[in-house]
Amino acid sequence: MVLHMNQRKVNISYSGEIEYFFEKPLTTKEYMVDIEVSGEKFSLPITLKDFKKKKVYPINKTMELEGQKINVEKVIVYPLRIAVYLEADPSYNKQILHLEDLRIIDEKGEVWGKITNGITGTGSYNEKQEIYLQSNYFHEPKELYLLLNKAQAVHKDDLFVIVDCSSSLYT
Repeated sequence: MVLHMNQRKVNISYSGEIEYFFEKPLTTKEYMVDIEVSGEKFSLPITLKDFKKKKVYPINKTMELEGQKINVEKVIVYPLRIAVYLEADPSYNKQILHLEDLRIIDEKGEVWGKITNGITGTGSYNEKQEIYLQSNYFHEPKELYLLLNKAQAVHKDDLFVIVDCSSSLYT
């Protein structure tokens, strides 16, 4: 965008990100994206050349976190991210709040950690969920390890704080 102020040209740059999720795989390779910014309309033609195939690694192993059983169903490696599919045992007496440092490490020690900008996951910690990690799609490791060293959890009985505003302290 070029702005003219007092006979001077001023270049202003904006950047942003739009992320779309589709329920079915994309088959069309040509799209038109219509965007309106500050009342001005833009049409952006997009042509996709090749779709890189996802790499699916079935895991079906259970890890345990202080008695909480979490099933690691599968790991899917996409060109832009890795999706780790987890399912927690709903009968556990604690609510998992956050899996802080879930990561994948290859046989050479290369770490594929959590995404730091953008969507980091979907779902609920006490149900099925996907956690997204950085992808190294074009690297072909011989071995991959899923590691977790730190998590946050609270007993389900302590999930809520009740504040009684009718207390005589405030009258």
